[in-house]
Amino acid sequence: MKRTIKQAFILSMIALMAGSVAFAQAPSIALTSSEVKTVGNQLKVTATFDLSNLHLKGNRTLVIYPIVTGSESTPAEGKETKLPLLVVNGTKKHILYERNPAKHVAIEVKRYNGKQQSVDYSLAIPKKDWMNLSTINYYYDLCGCGNETEEYGFLTASDVPNEIHWIPISAKLIPEPMVRQGSAFIQFSLDNTTIDTTLGSNSQELDKIVETIKEISANQDDQVVKVTIHGYASPEGKYTHNAELAEARTQAVVDFVQKKTQLPSHLIEMKNTPEDMEGFLLALQTSTYPGREEAIKYIEDVTLTPDQKEGKIKQINGGQLYAQYKKEVLPHLRHTDYLISYREMTNREVDATHMFPVGSREAINNQGVQAIQDGQINQAKELFQKAASMGLNIAQENLSEWKNLYQWNEKK
Repeated sequence: MKRTIKQAFILSMIALMAGSVAFAQAPSIALTSSEVKTVGNQLKVTATFDLSNLHLKGNRTLVIYPIVTGSESTPAEGKETKLPLLVVNGTKKHILYERNPAKHVAIEVKRYNGKQQSVDYSLAIPKKDWMNLSTINYYYDLCGCGNETEEYGFLTASDVPNEIHWIPISAKLIPEPMVRQGSAFIQFSLDNTTIDTTLGSNSQELDKIVETIKEISANQDDQVVKVTIHGYASPEGKYTHNAELAEARTQAVVDFVQKKTQLPSHLIEMKNTPEDMEGFLLALQTSTYPGREEAIKYIEDVTLTPDQKEGKIKQINGGQLYAQYKKEVLPHLRHTDYLISYREMTNREVDATHMFPVGSREAINNQGVQAIQDGQINQAKELFQKAASMGLNIAQENLSEWKNLYQWNEKK
């Protein structure tokens, strides 16, 4: 007995009420996957049909009808939207279709009997409010000549999700790093740049840097942002030679610390000062040695080179002032300062969606997040692209995820 579409529709809804979503399925065709996504203000429907067991005569057509149907006992009851059809034609019907394509058809394929064959169905439609209380129902209609319905049945139903499919990452306000700092007095042999842990108190001084880094790294609530190691040489001898020594000795300390802490290279910053003239000036200003005023004048004289300043200071009081400072002060000017910047992880996740300056990369990224939630899919892509081009990593992550989920929408 032939059935009308309306009758079949009523029968399918009765089957649904009885708890059936995949029964009454035709033995010759199978729905192998079905997905419905809420994407902003659109509904994306995808499905795959396996035709491998379908034998379709040349003058026959199999039509699949996807229909969005409002759920019963809800305000959406009785509402429906028919989606474009999937048409599978026998050889003769396929030739006729190519000559005169039908309207409201999403895809038409020719059935190759006896061969493995599947068809992907994918489209997007504007989403209406009532669709939050609905299902996507798939029906099939096997027709002969004259478009007479010989068999009409129900395949399955998929609930329409009532939520945003994906919420991108918002930029967060990251507090300024906290700082731990100190000085280590590491001794080197004359004209030597190799660290000797047995020399003086070098072992204990190096431990100051290493243990501080390890302590911060071991705390799960802290994150090391940068470690700056700044080496100084004392103002004695030729400036150019001191510059070479300062750089090489600082590098030696950096290598030692990195080996002991396994700290990544990109977190270490190296600085060096060939002659700690500021430390020398401070020592002079706080001393009572005769001739200190003259020495201060030479240090502050910007017309003198470092070597000229040292030469003039050596001559004060017949060299007595310089000899005293060389013994008591200059050794303390050969030091390595360390500054460890770290951030407390517990304070990192501070939501600052509306606190970034207008036009900043963070603000632009957050506008993209809002655009997704408002259903402005393509506008969100443009915003993520702009923020990513300004160097914001999370915007690049959002853009990549956008492409994974919404690339299909660019064709609409």
